[in-house]
Amino acid sequence: MANLSNINNKFIVTDGGQALVNQTVAGFNPDADDLIVGNLSGNTGITIASGSSAGNYGSIYFADGAGSSTPSKAGYIRYEQNTSKMTIGINAVEKVA
Repeated sequence: MANLSNINNKFIVTDGGQALVNQTVAGFNPDADDLIVGNLSGNTGITIASGSSAGNYGSIYFADGAGSSTPSKAGYIRYEQNTSKMTIGINAVEKVA
C-alpha cells in the first residue's frame, strides 16, 4: 500500500484547475499548463500502460470537441503494443505510421 501521508505535496489541484504532479509551482507556459508533471530535477516522464492484444492502444488525443465525433480526436499519437506500430493522425486521418 502506498504511503499517503505526504500526498498533498505530490498531487495538487490549484484554484485555477491545474493539476500538478510532483510540482508545487504553476507558473509554466499558459498554452500547456493544465497538467504539469515533474520537479525540474532529474528525469521525469509519463507512462501510458495499455494492453498487448490486437486493437489495444496507448493514445494521446488533441480534441476541439467532445463525444465520438471527429472533433474529439482531431489529432492523435497512438501506439499499438502487439504490432509495435506508432501512428500520428492529423484532422482525424492517419498521416504517419
